[in-house]
Amino acid sequence: AASDIRRNHLLKTQLGARAGVISENPCRLDLEEALGFLTTPTFLLNVVCGPEGEARSAVAGDPLAAFRAGAELARGWFTVRVPRARVVVASDVLPMTSSLYQAAKIAAAMAPLVEANGALILVAECADGIEPVEIVNEAIFRTGVLPRLAPNVSIKLVSARSSEEVSRTLVGHAVSVESVLADVSGSVVIVPRASQLIVESYS
Repeated sequence: AASDIRRNHLLKTQLGARAGVISENPCRLDLEEALGFLTTPTFLLNVVCGPEGEARSAVAGDPLAAFRAGAELARGWFTVRVPRARVVVASDVLPMTSSLYQAAKIAAAMAPLVEANGALILVAECADGIEPVEIVNEAIFRTGVLPRLAPNVSIKLVSARSSEEVSRTLVGHAVSVESVLADVSGSVVIVPRASQLIVESYS
């Protein structure tokens, strides 16, 4: 039910609820508990894709064991060590840049990289818009993105949307990446395929 999904998403604020964490991830544990309530036999078959979307392997069998096996295969292909920076410029390919709803996944993945008093710049055209604003603001950004940010970090959106439209959201409008860099000095990290990465940050 939608209410169950919302309760699961609220767990994103807890420690361990981040990409690449499985065993101690409260969101994952909640899903696995739900699986235990099924009375019918279950079987998982997953294709494990590489960074370019190509099929590299497959896992099958018990849903919990097979998922973990697939996750371990993928971990080596998607984990990157990235230095924390004052400014992080992040984007991705479609469909992740098609709407603010999708681009929020970029923000969640990159939030831990931004140093205090810095800026996270989302470069996403958002041709499909910013709706549904209430869900994007409350269920995604306030729950899954803002708690992951260091103090006084701003999120700026470089997109095709107007400043008036973006003002309805929890992110700020920016006309260009350069305009943000003019206001926030310091180190810069650019991540072009941001939502697909498991990020290990260091200072």
